[in-house]
Amino acid sequence: MTTILTRPGVGELIKAASGKNASLPVIAIEPRSYFAKKLKRDLNGDGRFIILEKELDIKDGWSDFFLYPGIDDPQFRKWNLSSLHKFSDIAIECLNCFRVNTGKKAIIKNHCENPTKTIVETVRLDTIVSHFNIDRIDFLDISRCQGNQFNALLSIGEKLDIVRKGVAFGAWAYDIYQNDTNTNHTLDIARWLTGNNFQTHIFPDRHPISWIRFKKRLHGLNARVDFHVKEEKHD
Repeated sequence: MTTILTRPGVGELIKAASGKNASLPVIAIEPRSYFAKKLKRDLNGDGRFIILEKELDIKDGWSDFFLYPGIDDPQFRKWNLSSLHKFSDIAIECLNCFRVNTGKKAIIKNHCENPTKTIVETVRLDTIVSHFNIDRIDFLDISRCQGNQFNALLSIGEKLDIVRKGVAFGAWAYDIYQNDTNTNHTLDIARWLTGNNFQTHIFPDRHPISWIRFKKRLHGLNARVDFHVKEEKHD
């Protein structure tokens, strides 16, 4: 039994590993070097955890990785945005809709259009399953593979039947990232899961920062998909 979480905090990891029914080991996927090293340092060699400094993707290898360190919300809290994909033009426009200060809008637009580019190692979920001899994933959280959740989910390949439940995020009103492989839209993710024997529930993100006023209408930028294996009915 295993739990797989993407970009978790140390508190989230400890909570997942606690209790008599905890699914261990807890595997953390953290592509950002600083945060991966911080997790390893804070956990201090605790054997319940495996920290992988990689990003989930449809292929094993290496890929460009884009960092957006200068983007914050109206309360100046850093979002720590990063992705295998660049922002779409419509997303850049949406992120600036709640800005009032013209100078701040220009700064955010510049950060969105000129991310810091680095390289990260990518890994498929079925590669992780094979490497660690995992026979069951009790909880799979791919919600923080920013702009790449559908690819991450597809990378489970023929090992999908060992997943019991999980959570994903996807685009809702707009394609937030430029993704040449899949749309990463919430409905596409949900349809694929439903077609593979999962029950799904969609929850549009109603945080005021995620709901933006664009062209005089409110639109949600993303939505969460909770999923679990359909229970077999017995007569």
